[in-house]
Amino acid sequence: MAEILVELFVGPIVENVISTIGSLIKEEVGLLRGLKTEAEKLSSSLTSIQATLKDAEDRQLEDHSVRDWLAKLKNALLNAENVLETFATEAALSKTKQKVRNICYQHDATHKIKKTLARLDEITEEKKKFHLKIDSDGGSSQEQSQTFENDSCHTSQDCRHVSLLCKDVEPYVLSIAENSKNLRTLLFPNEYLKNFGVQALEKLFHKLKYLRMLDLSNSTLSVLPSSIEELKLLRYLDLSRTDIRVLPNSICNLYNLQTLKLLGCLWLFKLPEDLGKLVNLRNLELDDIFWFKSSTLPPRIGNLTGLQNLHAFQVGRKSNGYGIEELKNMAYLTGTLHISKLENAVNAGDAKLNEKKNLDKLVLEWSVRGVHTQGISDEERLLVDLQPHSNLIELQILNYMGNNFPNWITGGQLQNLQTLTLNGCTGCRILYLAQMPRLRILNIKRMPELEKWSYETCLSLYRLKISCCEKLSELPQHFFNLGVMKIKRCHSLKSLPVTPSLKFLILDDNPVLEDLNEQVVQVHVHSFLNLLEMKIINCPKLQALPKTFAP
Repeated sequence: MAEILVELFVGPIVENVISTIGSLIKEEVGLLRGLKTEAEKLSSSLTSIQATLKDAEDRQLEDHSVRDWLAKLKNALLNAENVLETFATEAALSKTKQKVRNICYQHDATHKIKKTLARLDEITEEKKKFHLKIDSDGGSSQEQSQTFENDSCHTSQDCRHVSLLCKDVEPYVLSIAENSKNLRTLLFPNEYLKNFGVQALEKLFHKLKYLRMLDLSNSTLSVLPSSIEELKLLRYLDLSRTDIRVLPNSICNLYNLQTLKLLGCLWLFKLPEDLGKLVNLRNLELDDIFWFKSSTLPPRIGNLTGLQNLHAFQVGRKSNGYGIEELKNMAYLTGTLHISKLENAVNAGDAKLNEKKNLDKLVLEWSVRGVHTQGISDEERLLVDLQPHSNLIELQILNYMGNNFPNWITGGQLQNLQTLTLNGCTGCRILYLAQMPRLRILNIKRMPELEKWSYETCLSLYRLKISCCEKLSELPQHFFNLGVMKIKRCHSLKSLPVTPSLKFLILDDNPVLEDLNEQVVQVHVHSFLNLLEMKIINCPKLQALPKTFAP
């Protein structure tokens, strides 16, 4: 049988090892004492190797001795990555943990690093006999990976990436844990409902210490062993669509974790207490229903400064780790952010919402209260300090009890805003919404003191819904591009605005409404000319349908 040769590329691996060594030296990590000279020597040698890699990779299919050398180099580099990254992780953790752990790890780490440095030094020396040409472009990395289906599963010690497509995965997981201790990726990309026993997972976590990516999704898993913390280099963990009810707090010791997926975990109601220790976490993926069910987040969530998706934040009464200032350094938040229980907030400006330029939707919510818990002026100042970035597309303000809205709403700072919802803002009497050139959707609800919406032209507004505003008696005179309008329970409103582009109209329980304001705006442009559907309920003073719409 002919031998199948797979080309070996090691350039990026060399680059990563050099970068890791450089970081450790730069930070002057305590465990590096006595190894600094060797580490600098290795970095220099690898830099010289880096310049000759392209020639070696080009020659490998014709010269088997070069290919063998590349294979040795690759395996040694991958092992060096494992050792150095584990070492860097321990060094980072030692800053926040007791020194005892640091000292216990030092002897083992020193031995492993010296052994790794010595092996790489031997391979570096061996390079000289090939007389490789210098080329600064380097190569690209293709690590050994394997995909197995059905009953075929035989992995080697050098295997780094495995995907299992079979139905009964547990026997193969045990085999992989025993035979491929340098594994970096373990995936199960199939539609079968997988079954993982606790003992099998315990063995996997204990044996595969260099895993970077682990997928346990779509399984019957209900208990995640606390030994998950042994996977110190883990970057990606998918527990989606499992029966997990509680995450062990030990998961918070995964210092390098960047992605934690918990989609479809229907029985999970809270996150572990020390989640704030996952300082490298970028993606925390949870269903919207989780944010609805969860009463509060763990303390010190603000330590996750690189987190991109925090859909909800509930301001706590406790001052240690639950205040709104936790949002201060979370500059990379994207998508939606819902801040609730704002009556507990102090120094809201510390949240620095105006610096979060990647947020699309912001919800600012106070709890429903019978009386002011902060005082009107304090609540107004709080909303002033909650000014978002001008990139914001959608804004909701719920249960605000101040008499006035801040200038960042009324003065044109939100030039990109397309949707605005004001719900339960019980103190406002006059509404000003000037200078929002892109506003398309406006929802006004439960504003019992609102009497007047100032006379301004909202040229871009397409959808308007107003309900439960019993004192509202005046609206702007014209909405030239309005296509949908619903007005409900506005007991003081007598006249509608002129709406020549209106297509859908609902009027419900408006007892004094008497004037549809049907006008000829200009030649061939009439109010209700484009109306497709109209529903009128309990509006007794309306005497007739629009002439252009009547049958």
